Amino acid sequence: MDTIKKEVVILATESNNKHFLLLKKRLRLAGVLNKIVRLVDGQEVMDFLLMRGRGAKRNKNNFYLLLFSFQMHDIDGVEQLRNIRRNKHLKNIPVIVLTRTFDRCERELCSSLGCIAYMVKPVDGIFARAVHTVCQSLSQHSGDFRLHPGRDDADSSGIMLDSSPNDSTFFTAMTS
Repeated sequence: MDTIKKEVVILATESNNKHFLLLKKRLRLAGVLNKIVRLVDGQEVMDFLLMRGRGAKRNKNNFYLLLFSFQMHDIDGVEQLRNIRRNKHLKNIPVIVLTRTFDRCERELCSSLGCIAYMVKPVDGIFARAVHTVCQSLSQHSGDFRLHPGRDDADSSGIMLDSSPNDSTFFTAMTS
């Protein structure tokens, strides 16, 4: 029996166009060529994920990585993340939280909600490596991760990097 390949799609929740373009540029420079879907506000995020409304919708045949910005003007990011985690169809989507300022309590809350990373903007090489590693881990299940030749420098284990608890990022192991 043939395995069905699932595409790994990156969902970027970003209302600021300049920030989105920088995020996309960093990912492309790191060799992440996966499709990136931009969601500009909280309503669009939930409509996409719950497959409702008039815009683009989640495809059940794809894997997703959610790059989640807490500072969107129309939502409480923590409450929206809780809603995503409560939904049986969405709860296993890996989430990397992007925020403008470091807040230890917020970071701990994100960790307790199963986020795989908490990162302070602007995005940088560490961010791109985290996304690269997560996509690579997902692709081990789906077989559909695309890299520039010679740029495959992520850990083959599918395990995110450890970082100091004093750092503004944290990584945890991917679980199935």
